[in-house]
Amino acid sequence: RAAENGDADGQKAIGDLYLKGFWGKKDYAKAATWYRKAAGQGHAGAKEALRKLGTKGQGRPRQAAPSDAPTEYQKGRAAYKRRDYAEAARRFRDAAEQGYLRAQFRLGSMYANGRGVSQDYAEALKWYRKAAERGHVYAQANLGYMYARGRGVPRSSAEAARWYRKAARQGYAWAQRNLGHMYYSGRGVPRDYVRAHLWYNLAASRQRPGKRREKAIQNRIKAEEAMTPAEIAGARRLARAVEDHREAHGRYPDDAVIQAKMRELNLLATEASAREVPESASIQAGAAAPIESAMAPAVGKAPPGFEFTTPPVPAPNIRFTDSTGNALSLADFRGKVVLLNIWATWCPPCVYELPSLDRLQKKLGKLGFEVVAVSQDQGGAPLVEKFFKRLGLRHLRQYLDPGRHARARFGTTTLPTSILIDANGNERGRMVQAADWDSSAAISLIRQIRQTPAAAPIESAMAPAVDGVYGSNRGKVTLSQSGSQISGTYACCGGGKITGTRSGNKIDYSWIQSSGSGKGVLTVSEDGIALNGTWGMGESATGGGSWNLILKAYWTKDANGCAVWNDNPRTNKAVTWSGPCVNGKAHGKGIVQFFKAGKPNGDRYVGDYRNGKAHGWGDHTWPNGDRYVGDYRNDKRHGRGVYTFSSGNRYEGEFRHSSRHGQGVFTMANGDRHEGEFRHRLWNGTFTSRDGRQRKIVDGKRVD
Repeated sequence: RAAENGDADGQKAIGDLYLKGFWGKKDYAKAATWYRKAAGQGHAGAKEALRKLGTKGQGRPRQAAPSDAPTEYQKGRAAYKRRDYAEAARRFRDAAEQGYLRAQFRLGSMYANGRGVSQDYAEALKWYRKAAERGHVYAQANLGYMYARGRGVPRSSAEAARWYRKAARQGYAWAQRNLGHMYYSGRGVPRDYVRAHLWYNLAASRQRPGKRREKAIQNRIKAEEAMTPAEIAGARRLARAVEDHREAHGRYPDDAVIQAKMRELNLLATEASAREVPESASIQAGAAAPIESAMAPAVGKAPPGFEFTTPPVPAPNIRFTDSTGNALSLADFRGKVVLLNIWATWCPPCVYELPSLDRLQKKLGKLGFEVVAVSQDQGGAPLVEKFFKRLGLRHLRQYLDPGRHARARFGTTTLPTSILIDANGNERGRMVQAADWDSSAAISLIRQIRQTPAAAPIESAMAPAVDGVYGSNRGKVTLSQSGSQISGTYACCGGGKITGTRSGNKIDYSWIQSSGSGKGVLTVSEDGIALNGTWGMGESATGGGSWNLILKAYWTKDANGCAVWNDNPRTNKAVTWSGPCVNGKAHGKGIVQFFKAGKPNGDRYVGDYRNGKAHGWGDHTWPNGDRYVGDYRNDKRHGRGVYTFSSGNRYEGEFRHSSRHGQGVFTMANGDRHEGEFRHRLWNGTFTSRDGRQRKIVDGKRVD
């Protein structure tokens, strides 16, 4: 009676009774109806209850399900808990085919993970879509993930952003953070740092304390680095307004409401951003030209997806070689407009794009223009030459960068990436995707860039701060430059001051420390990665030595040019790397040798490294005699491999995060054999004893 008379507390109480099934079966729809009535009067408890219903995908109109569907679903849950995945999948399917919402989501997850059924992304997509279209928040988020990764469906960033947005509006923090990623990178949506900041902020506020919350906070800080102070202040006010909207309506606002609030807070730019031109402003035939600064004259056309660099910035003078091994750099092409294409033979979009680059070189190659297609393959000239012949590329020259310096210097992790550089060496824009470069829009863009070069680039000064290693002790060297004068400090071993002058890439400096002083020459490498030199005093007043510094890393280079990592001086451990280095870290094929007290300790790795971590194929031998040969990912065994124990046991199969996980065969030294699936440290399969008798294994237990 109180609820019918409009009392908010009474309405909230009636909603609670429907939610708990006081009159028999739980009725989420009626509970949501009463919660909405109370929330409309500002009842905080009703708002929170309504939010929880939305997060769980409850309280919405749903298809009528026969009475046995909930029972089948509960039986499926029970089977799943006892790890009988085949039975769980059968029960979930029975309930899902009857329209039971949560069973549809569970069945999609079973197909996506290959539990109880063969892994089938198409089936997973079908059941996720059924649940997502009915409002299941986790299904919406997983559907966005499948579109983002291209699992069971062609990859589509726009679709991924659409489904992430639906889940994010219901308050799912994981979807909110992924939506922030898409706004930050401009995938599927126009790049917008304010919106990225908003969703990162909301994700951080909804996460429990832990690693995920810390990552969301770090992402928010990263977005703030690309924003002005006014934008940061406005973004924080926007986040508060969005939270107020959720309190009043039970879910986060849609894009139209956010857009209106951004307009109210003056967060919508009326012209192209001074930092970049988003994808939505990319010039197509008949569209208006972007507003450029005086340094970058406007152009009439550009291929879709091309992002202008406004204002133009000096392009790094990367080094590479031609097919005969001759050393080259971008400076060798000064005076020409250059389209630098960073590609690899194993990259499918690159294969699609290269023929159009070949045709572009044929059309414009004699008109002050050059396509510089730099291969990132480590196979060298024979591999690239064979690849060019297979594609029939006759006009492009072969350029090689097996150390992948181009990707590091231009700050891209995506292949292909094409950077348009004018005759004065300034970057005018880039394309981080494949494109038809012989189209009329691309040719028109190149011709106008050739006619309107920006001012000559300004030579960059030395980085103001460098973290590094001094002898066997870690410390921080901070250097600054004013003209040719160098000054700095060293924060270790009693401290010290550095003064000197710079001439080109060499610095003559003096080192002043409490225990003495010395002089030396510090040489800055041309790629800006390493600082190497000598000083006149060393670790004692009379000694000498070498000074090795790497930007923001502990990797250093020894006298032989190999990377060395000093792990912990107190334990007297060290690691040496024999192989290529990128950004001061091991990157490519090589050998890692671990040392103890200056001697090899039997710990040795041969294989692929990426950014200082084992990544790819590897062969690792440990001091105790164990050995692993197989796939690595981020320093962990991940993929297929063979692990041989010093005891004689042997496992051949799949790994995940350094643990046995997936199909495999475990052969023991005494002849016993396990074969089947290994998950969560438990076997499911068959056990064959050394006398030939077979038994079934269920959850690690042998049954007859």
